[in-house]
Amino acid sequence: MKSAWLIPTYLLLIACAEQGIEIPHSFRIYEENGIEIAESTGGPKFQGALFEAVKVLEIRPDESNSNALLVRPRDFTKDSDGRFYVFDEGSPRIVVFDSTGQYLRSIGRYGDGPGEFRRPHLQSLNGDILEVFDDIQLRTSRYKLSGELIDVLSLIQPLRRMSALYHVRNDLSIALQFFTRDEDGYSWYQRSCVLLSSSEEILATLQTPWIKGEKIKVARYTAGGSPAYARMDIHYRGSPNIYVTSNSELVISDGETPYLTWYNPSGNQVRRIVLNLPNQSVSREERSIIIRDAKRMNRSRPSNAPKFDWTELIEIRDPKALFRKVDIDYQGYIWLENPRLEDDWVTASHKLLSPAGEYLGDVHFEQSGGLVRSGEYLVIVTDQETGEKIPTVYRIRSIVDGFDYPN
Repeated sequence: MKSAWLIPTYLLLIACAEQGIEIPHSFRIYEENGIEIAESTGGPKFQGALFEAVKVLEIRPDESNSNALLVRPRDFTKDSDGRFYVFDEGSPRIVVFDSTGQYLRSIGRYGDGPGEFRRPHLQSLNGDILEVFDDIQLRTSRYKLSGELIDVLSLIQPLRRMSALYHVRNDLSIALQFFTRDEDGYSWYQRSCVLLSSSEEILATLQTPWIKGEKIKVARYTAGGSPAYARMDIHYRGSPNIYVTSNSELVISDGETPYLTWYNPSGNQVRRIVLNLPNQSVSREERSIIIRDAKRMNRSRPSNAPKFDWTELIEIRDPKALFRKVDIDYQGYIWLENPRLEDDWVTASHKLLSPAGEYLGDVHFEQSGGLVRSGEYLVIVTDQETGEKIPTVYRIRSIVDGFDYPN
């Protein structure tokens, strides 16, 4: 019988700024045309390692309780009372554990009825409301933390390629979309945010710029009787992001330029964070890895798939200046995930910004793709021997004089 493991194992320091000459740092906040701008210039405020990490919990459910077993956990989050909410893609459902990893309850199940899912995603946990979006049924189910269904949100005329749906207030909803197609037949990875009235009138549309080097060419062939696409999916690239805050503000990043833009629920720009990063060139080793993996795209395609020279479609950029994901933790700190080439492989690094928008430092987690919540890093770790995916919790604490990260 397995149970949750409490593991007081110290890891090496979460790393840090690039080695080399220290780059001066400056920070200022000013107003321009009624918009607050927080601008950091140069390197980070703190050089070197910012945090120490300790693995404190692996959620390995009791095998004697079939309700607690996880088939294919995808991601998870944590509420203010220490409970964990694990999205199990293989079930599909949300499985709730207490602060020690003991099973409490399950939320939702497969189906088409109220509170049931076909292909769900853990959309958000704001206060005492858990939101789950189903991208097949194109609707959001909202639950109390006890598991009781509050309501189901949907649109009379669902938007194409909708990836999230938020209910802000009775007269306003926010829908997120992805992908758009240009007049030349190319599809582009482009997120957009649509503000809708209670009658589903479009009030405003906010879009991230098209991402260069992420073209998706529509292929004139079929696989299994369905239209198929030849897509370049390279890990070290920027990715447009729209983050919806707990007070329904919208934070937009295009993934390719080092700034974040805040909009209020009416679609008006109210704030911008600017990072004037120092120019960094792509090393010969980094460039060879990028081109090598681009060429692998063709070799991994089905035999009937058309071949494209991906090296002509990508723009070689410094991976450390590209951003893939934006997250804001419960303390208001902003985590910008960017690719990191290390030992001939791609992992994730983060640029950590203060709630005011100041660039504090670079943080590298050994495991990528997680969230920081209440002084802890939550991430799904794959066991290298068994292939089992394990929700894992690391406690982090600052080790730099002058920087006291709240837990």
